[in-house]
Formats: sequence, C-alpha cells, structure tokens
Amino acid sequence: MLKYYSIALDDRAPITGDHVDTLLKSLLKAGEPVTYGCGAGNCGACRYVLAQGEVDQKNDSILSASQREAGEILACQCRPLSDLVLQSPTRQQGDPVTLSGQITRVERPTADLVKLRIKLESLLDFEPGQYGLLKTPYGPARPYSFASPGGQPVVEFHIRAVPGGKTGQALYENANRGDPIELTGPMGNAYAKDLNRPICMIATGTGLAPMKSVLARLIQIQHPGPVRLIWGNRSEQDLYEVRAIQAMMDSIDDAKFVQVFSREGACQRVTDVLQSEVPSLMGWTVFCAGNPDMVRDVEGQVALMGLNQENWHADPFTAAED
Repeated sequence: MLKYYSIALDDRAPITGDHVDTLLKSLLKAGEPVTYGCGAGNCGACRYVLAQGEVDQKNDSILSASQREAGEILACQCRPLSDLVLQSPTRQQGDPVTLSGQITRVERPTADLVKLRIKLESLLDFEPGQYGLLKTPYGPARPYSFASPGGQPVVEFHIRAVPGGKTGQALYENANRGDPIELTGPMGNAYAKDLNRPICMIATGTGLAPMKSVLARLIQIQHPGPVRLIWGNRSEQDLYEVRAIQAMMDSIDDAKFVQVFSREGACQRVTDVLQSEVPSLMGWTVFCAGNPDMVRDVEGQVALMGLNQENWHADPFTAAED
C-alpha cells in the first residue's frame, strides 16, 4: 500500500509524493523546476538541503563531508519517510545556472542522430567533459554533453534518437531552427584541471561529443601531443563528424584517430585496440564517454595499464528518470 507525503521545495506550494518514487521523480511528475543530471547519484546536480523530515537515502557518496553535515541530500537517491521541507543549497561559483536560448542550426547526419547548435542569451563557461540539462519543446529535459568549448556564444550537442525514448526521438523528428530552449549547466565532474599531459580519449556513439569539446580545448592551448582518440560504433552507417574530427587531430603534432566497428569488418570494440594504441598509460590523462558497460570495462583495463585513478575522467551515458 502506497504511503503519501507532502514535499515542499523552497517557498513553492507543497506537492505530494509517495514512498516508492524518488524525490526527483515526484518533483518532476509535479512539474517542479528542479535541476538534475545523471539521475544515478553520480553528478550532484540534484542536491537539496533537507530542512525538515526524514528520507531513505540510497547513496550520497558524491557529496562532501561538509555538504552532508549541512543536511544536503541527492533528490535522485532519496525516498520520503515523512513530510518534507527542502531548500535549494546556497549557490557557489561554478554551480549550474539556467539560460534561455534558441536553436540556430539542426543537422541529421545519420538515421538516428541529430546535432543541435544553440545560441544562448549569455556566455556559459564550462570545462570540456561537462554537460548541461537541455529543455526543448519536445519532451522532458535531458542531460547532454557539450560538444563545443566553453565561453562561446553558441553551444553544440549530439543527441541520439533512442527508439521509445521521450526526448531524443522527438528532437530528431521535430527540432527546427528558431525553437526556444532552456539550458541548465554546467554539470558533471568528468573533466581534467590539467590538460598538459598525454591525452587518451575513448568513446562510443555520441560519446564523441565531449571528446570534440576536449579536442577544441587542446587546440586552444596548442597541445603538442601525444593525443589518441579511439571511437567505437556498430558500423560505418553510425559515423558522423569524421572529417571535422580528423582535421582537429591533424592540427596537433602527435595525434592519432582510431575507429573500430563492433558489427562489421574485424568486429572490434574499443577495449580490443586500446593497449596496442597506448601500451602504457603511466603519466597519461584518460577521458571516456558512452555506453555504461563500455566505460566500466575500460576503467578496469586502464587500471591495469598504469593509469593513476585521479587522471581517469568518465561519463557513462546512464538513462535518465522516466
């Protein structure tokens, strides 16, 4: 039997949630303007201060000790055990902001992928490897990695049209130049403070997007290399941006772009070629994005190849809350 509780956020009217749904899911169902990202407790975007009440909290490992002491919780990891009063945490420098914008260009380079370029109302600074929560007229807000460098007037996203998905498929079918959007960001911790090291990037599918952002930053700082990019797809039909990425790689003295396909040719995965391309990862920085199973497999492999854990920056593309 469901138990129902009142959930009040800041000075807004309370909504009703139950003991089964997470706080995030209840807030989203009620149409509350909440900030969230991965929905899996990995990014910290949906943190709130628990001012009153009690929750069943699954995971708060992303929160610092000081945040936990201040009563902060992750809405995606908590279920109510009583009536609750939540407060937004005090905003700090680097915390997400919400900006309005407009789609200025739409491309559909493959049968299931749409590229969006969006002009924002003001510049948004972010690190390559971070992402934003994109709200369009076509379905619920969803988190997508930036494919462009920060501090520019236009941002770029690569979005897969997942069959049955509530947002990607609708964007692929309907997105047009001039559509209004809201973007909340930056979010995520899959970025490196120091890029002046050998760089290895490993991606599958639209995991290429954050790698393009990293590449743009490497070019900005005139990184000499070595830089290695390994990109996995199912087949050549999934390819896009190949010429643009190769041109970016060509502007770096020591750089190599490797493509593998899991369903044609040699039927290889990124893990099959990683060690032959980079025999040792001691002293390297690694970025990895894409399918969660791939990210997990690569994380185990790079640990055996000498990578220091602090130089591992990963963004598994986990499914958002329904």
